[in-house]
Amino acid sequence: MLSAKLTIVAMLAASGCWLSEGYVDVACPGQNNILQCPEGKIIQLQSMGHGNSSGMACYDRTTPRQLQDDHCLHSSMQGWAKFICDGLDYCRLPKPHRNMFVCSNNTDDFLQVTYDCVDRSPGERSVVTCDGGHAEVKCESGVISIKRAIYGRVDEDTCTDHPSVMTFCRSSISDITVRRMCDNRTECRVPVKRSALGKPRNCDGKPKYLTVAYTCQ
Repeated sequence: MLSAKLTIVAMLAASGCWLSEGYVDVACPGQNNILQCPEGKIIQLQSMGHGNSSGMACYDRTTPRQLQDDHCLHSSMQGWAKFICDGLDYCRLPKPHRNMFVCSNNTDDFLQVTYDCVDRSPGERSVVTCDGGHAEVKCESGVISIKRAIYGRVDEDTCTDHPSVMTFCRSSISDITVRRMCDNRTECRVPVKRSALGKPRNCDGKPKYLTVAYTCQ
């Protein structure tokens, strides 16, 4: 029995699917990739790949699968997924669809995401403010050090009574904008609106919000 297990491990390692540490989520067509970390940890996306889902047990989302090495996954997908997910404790990506691939025959492919869960910065605080408000960021002692500032929508329920399915909606300039406004100050007041934080992309009509994670140094 032990030798059989060792053989399986060796085969997985040789195929590139074996993960000695970290997490994996496999989403078949019609499923969203969902990445989630334990309390006190945040996502750090490592890799993204795809393979054919024919005959696959799609309910088993945590077992690494054999990936295709055909360069059909769009070259920007992994960087975009990192932009959406890194620094969050929960992330929900789009269902696999044709625009994710540069080849035309990948309509039945699954997407596999591997990621780590790393510690939050010690003493990290968080402020969440809905559209139209002002985010109040302050330190009673020390100065502000922004860790993340996300304007858009990265979950289903915040700031809306009607859950959203577009949980990968984010402005590309909100992080650097909030850093410029707040870093190295004892307090700052950030207007939560598109004209100040940039237009989020990949959104629906649900209200947007700003999440600021920071420490006091």
